[in-house]
Amino acid sequence: MANNEQLKIDNRPLVEAIAEMRKDFNTSTYSRVINLTLHTGFFIPAIITTKNELVQGEDSKLKFQDRTSAKFMIIRNEEKGAFFPVFTDIEQMGVFVKEKDKYRPAAISFPNLAAMTESTEQVDGFLINPHRENLPYTKQMLADIKKTIKEQIAKREQAAGDEPEDAEAETNRSGIKMTTAPGPEEEK
Repeated sequence: MANNEQLKIDNRPLVEAIAEMRKDFNTSTYSRVINLTLHTGFFIPAIITTKNELVQGEDSKLKFQDRTSAKFMIIRNEEKGAFFPVFTDIEQMGVFVKEKDKYRPAAISFPNLAAMTESTEQVDGFLINPHRENLPYTKQMLADIKKTIKEQIAKREQAAGDEPEDAEAETNRSGIKMTTAPGPEEEK
């Protein structure tokens, strides 16, 4: 696990944009929040475990290998469902997470967070700073964002006179891959 020096992410522009959107909700402020979110990273509370397992190597010899796995915190709201709580900085995570000896901050990019959210059946989305900004991104919102990105890529290619390329391949090259990721195990 990376130490706190390696986990520095500056999300001040995103937090400021969320505050501006809350003051004056319109297409422009909403789009700014979405665009900043697409290119940022978050911290997600995780229980990280490492097991030393016996595996067969390529040379057919047995050897020990470390295998790391993570379980991510899930929060529930009876009316709105289950969400991964994510945080704009470690301090915000520290305010929310009570079991600090159990959960550690794991840095995650938006594309990886979106993929993990889409592929985890027991969650309905993720929630940015649940105790402060409390901004949800539902699975439907993620699907809409992905669709919009694909449409923009197709329009850009059409305007450039290029043959339309596979939008999924272009989306993946641009770093916005929201297809599959290993699903975390739900914390009880």
